[in-house]
Amino acid sequence: MPPVYKDPKTGTSLLDEYQDYKEPEDDSTLDFVTNTLRQNSTTKSLLSTFRGFVSFRNNLNKILATPYLRNEYHIHATKTEEGWIRLDVVKTPDPLDDRSRRFMYMGRRFEEICTKHPPDTQQNDDEAGSSMEKHREHCVVVRAKIGDHEMLLGAEIDCIGPRRREEEGEEATRDDGENVWIELKTSVYQESERQRISFQKYKLLKFWIQSYLVGVPLIKCGFRKDHILKEVC
Repeated sequence: MPPVYKDPKTGTSLLDEYQDYKEPEDDSTLDFVTNTLRQNSTTKSLLSTFRGFVSFRNNLNKILATPYLRNEYHIHATKTEEGWIRLDVVKTPDPLDDRSRRFMYMGRRFEEICTKHPPDTQQNDDEAGSSMEKHREHCVVVRAKIGDHEMLLGAEIDCIGPRRREEEGEEATRDDGENVWIELKTSVYQESERQRISFQKYKLLKFWIQSYLVGVPLIKCGFRKDHILKEVC
């Protein structure tokens, strides 16, 4: 089960523990998606009859946002013996400088302060809230369709949160079973018209694409001034 959303405290530094943080090695491959399907009793035979695309959600993000991106990507599509198509998107190598690493870290730190683990998977006192290197990811495989093209997409779900009951106008609890997936994002605190236009034209588009692909209905964005969290919407 994904961690549960909690309101973070504004005024928090998103660079806490940055000096001691080591970026975990990204060893994820599409084998995660296919192995997950084959190991599940209800989906183990799906790939033998599936004729669509298998990929990660982040790959589709890049393809759908292609008209608006300045980065350069290579698309690799390979048809397997079973008949489905393995879709990989490879970005042109671009070494990260310290500024880029800080931005990436602040996004991860925001996720950390916005989530807590469910009671049945709660960390012990030595682990809870210690280092982001112990951060766990909750991943899902979603069956989707764009036009006539079927897709199986692997995606990380940041957290879950309660949905409001329309008939009662009050917030549901976790026990009501009405939790929804939430995407967590960060952006610069907007203090000018230029910043507002840039946010709406570029970032909101990418936020929407990423959430829409796997049916995430709610996005929480933390706005930061320098490295200080100013507002969450």
